[in-house]
Amino acid sequence: MVKALLIHNPAAGMRSHLWELRRAVARLEGHGWKVTWRTTEKPADTSAWARQARTSDYDVVIAAGGDGTIGQVADGLAGSEIAMGILPLGTGNVLARDLGLPKPGTLHPFALEDAAQMLLDSVPRRIDLGWANGHHFFSWAGVGLDAEIVRGVEAQPQMKRRLGLVGFLVFVFLTLRTYAGTRAMVLIDGRRVSERLILALVSNIGLYGRYFHVAPTARLDDGLLDVCCFHGQGVPVIFYHAFTVLLRRHIGNPRVSYYQARGVEIETSPPMPVQLDGEPFGTTPLRIEVRPQALTLLLPPKLAEERFVA
Repeated sequence: MVKALLIHNPAAGMRSHLWELRRAVARLEGHGWKVTWRTTEKPADTSAWARQARTSDYDVVIAAGGDGTIGQVADGLAGSEIAMGILPLGTGNVLARDLGLPKPGTLHPFALEDAAQMLLDSVPRRIDLGWANGHHFFSWAGVGLDAEIVRGVEAQPQMKRRLGLVGFLVFVFLTLRTYAGTRAMVLIDGRRVSERLILALVSNIGLYGRYFHVAPTARLDDGLLDVCCFHGQGVPVIFYHAFTVLLRRHIGNPRVSYYQARGVEIETSPPMPVQLDGEPFGTTPLRIEVRPQALTLLLPPKLAEERFVA
């Protein structure tokens, strides 16, 4: 029998997925899993409950939420032998898209049941995590433009839930009107990159947002993080960067610095906002390093093979 703790973030996504989640849990329990269900009331619950699971006899902790929930569960489980499973419920579900997991939606009403079946068919795979200013992240750490947008979105949670992608685009527009970037000093494995910074993204996965393949060489088990710094100033340059990333032409662009690294340091003046896995995380300075093989992730054997070295 598999003993699982399911941590459900009811604020994830644009609507309630409660009935779908119940069907997914029933699928697991129908195959002999014993699932304990806990629903978060505040953000700190997620990583705290995942951390408490380390001292219990759980085999799996299931993150039922979006990218932020997944990152917080990963932070709580890092360094343990407890496996993590994913039932994607978020608005963007970027990590789920990157891994090929089914995502709930009008056209896919049984996505969570399919994701539960994938958990039943899964094997454990050891993966890397990022470590930023004392916290682990699963997917990315961002400094600059994206973190500024995230900070604005998270300050209006009801608008985020009600409008979803449209609300996010509203905050993008409002941020772009005044965003200028700043001078920054970035150390990438000791190599200094000092230019005006619009966005610095340190990635553990390839996808960013729904459509931006920012880190095409990222692998979850290579012991490295992919660092992409977008340089310049002004709205036209920002749109230029977005267009080149959509076309997957940003690698080698003279306005973009791209490296693979084990450690990154970012200092800016004035301080710039930071996001981890799509959640606000204070401001710079930021110290990041990779934590190789820090987490056990449950995935079906053939899923997202291109995201792994081994």
